[in-house]
Amino acid sequence: MVRELLSRGDRGETYAEAVGEAEQLQAVKQIRLPWHLVEAGAHDKLETLTKACDKEAKKLCALDHKNVVKFKRIMVDKEQMCVTVQMSLLSGPVTLERHITAQQGLPEKSICNLTRQICDALSYLHGLNDPVIHRNINCKTVLVCPGDRIVIVNFGLAIQILQTVTEHPSTGERGDPHFMAPEMFLSSETEDPPYSCASDVWAFGCVIYQMVIAKRPYWECKNMLAIVRRVERQGAPVLPESCSANLKDFYNKCTEKQPSDRMLAIELMKHPLIYDQEQGGLTCKVPAFETEGQEEHELQFDGAHSHVRIGEEQVVASTSNKPENDIYTESITAKGLCLVISVETYNRSSSHNQQKEVKIITDTFENLGFTIQPCTSKPTSAEIFAAVNKIVRSDLRDVGSFVCFIIGHGTGASFFASDGEEVEVRDIVARFRVNQCSFLKDKPKIFFVQTEQQPETLNACPLEETSFKLPEKDFLLCRGGSLGEKGSLAEVLCSVVQEEKFSKEHIVNVVAEVNRRLGMPEMKGGSEKFGTEASAVTSLIKKFFLNSAASDDVQIFSSASPDKWSDAQLAALCRSQENTAHKFGTLNQTLLTIASARGKHDLVLSLLNRNSDTSLVSVQDVMGRTAISWAALKGHKEVLIAFEKILTNNASTMTTEVNRENNLRQTPLILAAINDQKSVLEQLIKMKADIDCQDVYKFSAAVHAAKQGHAGTFKMLCDFGANLWLKDCFGNTPLIWAARCGHIEVIKIFGELMKDANYWRLTGERDMNAYQWAKFSGHINCSRLILQHAPTSEGSESGLSIDSETGCGYQPEESGDPSNSPVEEPSDRGNGHGGDGGGGGGDGGGGGGGGGGGGGGGGGGGGGDDGGGPDDPDSSPYYPMQSARRGRAILIQVTNFPPETNLPPRSLMDDRFYICFSRLGFDVLSLNNPSHETFGHLLTIDRQPEEYAEEDALVLCILSHGEQGYVYSADGSRVSLKSVYKQFRMCPQLKNKPKVFIVQANRGNVQARTEARSVGDLNVGQHEDCLYIHSVVKGSMCSGRFILTLCNVLINQFDLMNDDLMSVLPFASHTTAATNENRTIACYRSTNRKRLRFPPLR
Repeated sequence: MVRELLSRGDRGETYAEAVGEAEQLQAVKQIRLPWHLVEAGAHDKLETLTKACDKEAKKLCALDHKNVVKFKRIMVDKEQMCVTVQMSLLSGPVTLERHITAQQGLPEKSICNLTRQICDALSYLHGLNDPVIHRNINCKTVLVCPGDRIVIVNFGLAIQILQTVTEHPSTGERGDPHFMAPEMFLSSETEDPPYSCASDVWAFGCVIYQMVIAKRPYWECKNMLAIVRRVERQGAPVLPESCSANLKDFYNKCTEKQPSDRMLAIELMKHPLIYDQEQGGLTCKVPAFETEGQEEHELQFDGAHSHVRIGEEQVVASTSNKPENDIYTESITAKGLCLVISVETYNRSSSHNQQKEVKIITDTFENLGFTIQPCTSKPTSAEIFAAVNKIVRSDLRDVGSFVCFIIGHGTGASFFASDGEEVEVRDIVARFRVNQCSFLKDKPKIFFVQTEQQPETLNACPLEETSFKLPEKDFLLCRGGSLGEKGSLAEVLCSVVQEEKFSKEHIVNVVAEVNRRLGMPEMKGGSEKFGTEASAVTSLIKKFFLNSAASDDVQIFSSASPDKWSDAQLAALCRSQENTAHKFGTLNQTLLTIASARGKHDLVLSLLNRNSDTSLVSVQDVMGRTAISWAALKGHKEVLIAFEKILTNNASTMTTEVNRENNLRQTPLILAAINDQKSVLEQLIKMKADIDCQDVYKFSAAVHAAKQGHAGTFKMLCDFGANLWLKDCFGNTPLIWAARCGHIEVIKIFGELMKDANYWRLTGERDMNAYQWAKFSGHINCSRLILQHAPTSEGSESGLSIDSETGCGYQPEESGDPSNSPVEEPSDRGNGHGGDGGGGGGDGGGGGGGGGGGGGGGGGGGGGDDGGGPDDPDSSPYYPMQSARRGRAILIQVTNFPPETNLPPRSLMDDRFYICFSRLGFDVLSLNNPSHETFGHLLTIDRQPEEYAEEDALVLCILSHGEQGYVYSADGSRVSLKSVYKQFRMCPQLKNKPKVFIVQANRGNVQARTEARSVGDLNVGQHEDCLYIHSVVKGSMCSGRFILTLCNVLINQFDLMNDDLMSVLPFASHTTAATNENRTIACYRSTNRKRLRFPPLR
């Protein structure tokens, strides 16, 4: 075998080699495998690598773009311990780096030409249904062939191999650091590098810099650490002033520091730097449709029209693969766009009126809710493509579907513009591919082509030459004539759509009926040619309805979130018996719950009347809320009346349901009090709600109302007979909470109703009464009002046996220095807690209604809580804790698993977590048995991201079965902890704030599972301000042993004013191991930049 060495790198060599029986020359690259795979016992890793290579080979060998190297074969050679990659051998290429060096930098015209080709290739790679990320874009992996044709090679295969067979590839194995995006430096050796389309675009920008400067970015930096510092402090280097404004703007769009701010390659294709070249008559190589016998395709722009020549067939989804009961959900929730291209140029017979057809189309599709974009009368080819390009380059995020009508003279696969130019339909359709029009990705694109016979004076291309196959999924094309016994294609289509029988039919069925009436052949799948082999073809993979209301009768078990459903769609779902018990959205809510949260009392009555079994009323979502709970916290009195009407003959059931508790043991009455829903209080009492029921913190509805300052709600509860003497678990009365939070109007109500002097003297936390708490919290007016309203008693002028100047409890510290702060006794309990009033959007129920416990009593006053004082938080050794809200503590408990997982059930943890983190000042959100979808939206459950800006910290605690960086959701899915953490780490409102992640993962009884590693091996990352605590239990029935131990320590032995959270972890871990015979292994890792303490909220 003849072999010629072409190049040699750190990880392998590339040869020119004759391959196969025909001895065709190909480029063969051999990537050496890591040495440890040669050792005994590495068989499993080698097999893993083989499978990974097979999967990658299918993707890469399917690539077909003129600016991307053609992969022939990728395989693992176990004998030579290498990965062999066979590629097309290029003729006379040089690396872009050598090309730049040879010319000592490139002129801007050449730079723009090369930039356009690279961008086109990236838009193709990133725009695929399964995007291909290069991972190693730089001036050595971009080749320049004769004629300045760019070819991208070396798809970071070595990097992918190392990721597959090693735990953590080092930074040097991630590519050239001069071309690495900022987010790549932030990921450590304990975390897989965050390769993405955005990181490719950054590297692309660095390539542009080298083409301009003739030196690599950060060329003056002597080592990688210097590069990291430069990127962190200054971002990307700046182009010289001599560069054009377009080039500088294009470069800046590529090198935005935040990945989310960078333009996609598909979007960059619309940038003036590239668009202006296209309009100037340059040839732009684009992936397009394929026709037999042609291996290349190019789109020629001359400012007037485009012409596409196309290559091989692509794989598209057949209609036989459409998922059942699945629809294009965005076509329901967003308006459609209808482009009407009508060329009325030549004389026609009097029986046909094109303007009349345009009006029929316009009227019909406007009634269907479409926005009409006309291109009618006598458009030239240039005007037609200008109209198409205007749509393609528009922001179509709010467009749910696209329909295009083409009416003119032609063959059906082509038509004539008014200037006599023949326009091929595939040229127009090509503009709506994903890599050209990204905003219509995964949305239906429908084309109706109506043509009549061409005039004798024109000679159109034969239909065989203009026929084509659909390029990808989500398309439907239909052609027909202008003249027929039953009318034209447009007339028959609009007629069928308006008929009641077909008004609610899937578009495929509608087109089938149109074809039947016109005597046209049946619709074919996407593998058939449009034109010669079929008059109608489709690659739609879901159902699409021209009339969005038609989808109301379809079962929607798709990804559409319930909060995006229209009222009509919700009503349609409620009419279907089989949907009744199904749970939807991230909150796992039934239709009854969603209807109750929206206040749809008619739907509630309908659902309840149709189901004789009242068990549906007791179904709870992940937060433990029932339909009645949602109606109460949203204030929907009519819904509660509907429940009363249905349950009136079953008094015991009504009493049970109106007092059913959520995960925090909060009843509908308590949730109504938290959210100040006065309008439903009387109805809940009428339904036998327990007015003095207490939640997990022993907060009654009256305590919550007093703490939140809902004076009207509090007054109504008092009128209904609420017991104001009840204390919470910390010993506080409603009056104490009102004083601590500075709610003057509530205190006035106490003055009117409470005449017992002993009540005013009751003490709570820290042995302080209401007056003392008001002074301690800095609410001077409240303290004076208490003295004014407190009843007098013998021996005390004010009725309060206290020193009116100082009180008898802890005093506000005079200095931010924690050494001067009063030290709390271990037995003391903190003061933060209570319900979360309001909150962000939730599925079905929308926003509102936390009731999440924790949160500490609002109000300000007193000295600074952080060690460095409020004026200079950055200089403090402690994280600042000065906000009125400490933050959210999310507790997730997964106790039940599908049988197929063989995972035994777990038991729920007791109340210590709620008490502990309430004491630390957190609002607690409790989620039981969430699905994998819920895990993906933890950041926004019952809260909007902006609300985190008003908080100081976050705690996330997960209890489930798990292994190797994963936990199991209630639907049996493996959920990546890294993806869960990322939601909070990437939240801008939580930047520079401490985030605590606690995971208790029981390993169950499955012996095949591997041993859990330390927290450092779980890819938790090196992101700043994070504390990771992982506790692994060998067993299946443990109920959060480590977490309970940690909570005990925090409740009984944690000094709120002085102790750092990290200081108690060794003791908690040792105690857990000692008391559980070393069955529980706890490990932790911190990237906190400061000490984390939790001074009491005031």
